[in-house]
Amino acid sequence: MKYNIAIIGSTGLVGRNTLQILVEQGLVEHNYYLFVSARSVGKTQKIGETKHVVQLLNKENLLNRHFDFALFCTRENISKTYVKLLAKRCTKVIDFSSAFRKDYPLIVQEINFYDIGNSDIICNPNCSANRELYAPSWKWKMRAVFYFTRMFWCNYSFWKTKTEKSISLKLGKFTKRWTRKLD
Repeated sequence: MKYNIAIIGSTGLVGRNTLQILVEQGLVEHNYYLFVSARSVGKTQKIGETKHVVQLLNKENLLNRHFDFALFCTRENISKTYVKLLAKRCTKVIDFSSAFRKDYPLIVQEINFYDIGNSDIICNPNCSANRELYAPSWKWKMRAVFYFTRMFWCNYSFWKTKTEKSISLKLGKFTKRWTRKLD
């Protein structure tokens, strides 16, 4: 069975990685519809051997067809505008932003996949939370093989404002932040 899958924000970093994972998992046979902001309209993106022309993200384009799934690879403001619109139309929506994490299930597949229930909106934890939540489930398996007693993880975050570049290194509960003013 072929599904209609909308990917919102497909040209951004999260969107490109999502497309790559779909290809790696062999999910190229479905019908994909890629939606982007005005500055990316007209670009093409390849999923498997098929090239797709990206479409402008707006209400009219989203409501033009029925989607079985929608993956929101966007910021909170975009998700807040369009997620519930599609969920009302019985589309299973997976949101990668933090817009709905307090109201809908936060799913980590290896831990609570069955908590999805009947919800049409599924929240995905961010990259660092995903590792931190997933770690306890495999910690004991790894301990049996490698005999370790402690686990540390690193999270490198980068953000840029008009006046500075910052990198923070998170080790467990301790955070070190480096900031460099831009010229």
